[in-house]
Amino acid sequence: MRNLYLFTVKYPYTRYAECFLEDEIKYLAKRFDHIQIIPLEVEGDEVKPLPSNCSASLPLFVNKNIFFLRGLYNWKVTKKMIPMLFKRYTLFDRIRRQDWLKAYFTANNLLNSPEVKSISKKLNKDDVCYFYWGKWSNVLAYFWKGKCHFVSRFHGEGDLWEECHNGYVPLRKEVVGALDAAVFISEKGRRYFEDRYPQCKAFFYPLGSNEITLPQRTESDSLRVLSCSTVSKLKRVTLIYQSLLAVKDTRIKWTHIGGGPELDTLNTLVEEHQGSNVEVELLGSVSHDEVLEYYSSHCNDLFINLSTNEGVPVSIMEAISCDIPVIATNVGGNSEIVTKRTGVLVSSNPEPAEVANAVKTIRSGKFEPRTFWQEKYNADKNYEAFADFLSFL
Repeated sequence: MRNLYLFTVKYPYTRYAECFLEDEIKYLAKRFDHIQIIPLEVEGDEVKPLPSNCSASLPLFVNKNIFFLRGLYNWKVTKKMIPMLFKRYTLFDRIRRQDWLKAYFTANNLLNSPEVKSISKKLNKDDVCYFYWGKWSNVLAYFWKGKCHFVSRFHGEGDLWEECHNGYVPLRKEVVGALDAAVFISEKGRRYFEDRYPQCKAFFYPLGSNEITLPQRTESDSLRVLSCSTVSKLKRVTLIYQSLLAVKDTRIKWTHIGGGPELDTLNTLVEEHQGSNVEVELLGSVSHDEVLEYYSSHCNDLFINLSTNEGVPVSIMEAISCDIPVIATNVGGNSEIVTKRTGVLVSSNPEPAEVANAVKTIRSGKFEPRTFWQEKYNADKNYEAFADFLSFL
């Protein structure tokens, strides 16, 4: 019997986060006898449906008091990590010190967790521990080295690019040395990692999205623009609105899907520009199923993503699968999905005028986003290939 242990942040106890795992796990379930999912946290009261041979542990970190107490000490962690606090200026650099503390408390909690201890005792050489993110849970690969096969995905801003963390990710070198495979969703990420850790066994397996039924094409007097993300400083949704205001002599209907901490700021900005050329529809936070329903029932002419950093956004995969051309910032792995065939890249920190010019380019150009999606980001192809890869470890 061969088991897969899938370590997540919130899936399947989530409405929004890691929703794309719903697609991937269907393929993984065909390759393993049983899959156990071990999430760290919980988001809301929704539980995603799972294949019949999958089960989910209760989230590990749900009580702050227990998290603090379990995080204080574990001999293996303390012995390894306390000396690290006095290297590379970690103790005196606020960002590095914060990341060290998060890693220290997380690692202690993982190794002290009764659920994780139980898994450690059950592991055999044929099992696979698959860490969906390149931080936090994957430290178990180092502390459990030799017990089974270890695979970690690496995505982008949150778990890959070390510059986002002042050049410091605790235990990264140790984790890399214990992994059977480090899997990247972009070629850029793979090259980036290999430059820093040449000993790493690095592989490129992109994410994908499912085919969406296309709505019947309709004409409109307005340019229909769509964006989909959290409303946060990282995603720069207010910059999208400012850029659309800079598109002159064009009626625009802009729809944004997603809520977040900057939503009030965005609403205030919209109110200040009542009567402009841009009609705004803010749908707020909706489930992934509702996002897909929107795509299949609404025609859109353009998708925009102006994030400060990314891996390769699933939101862009879904947009090009609906044959919608894209404007995106040249950050992370965006250049691999936004090409001359699918849209226009703007600089990593664009002014509204630059984005406005890109809108004009989109309107006058010819693109083939859906064909590109079928070739590069079709979930059926990509997740089949990755599931095969895991099953042959």
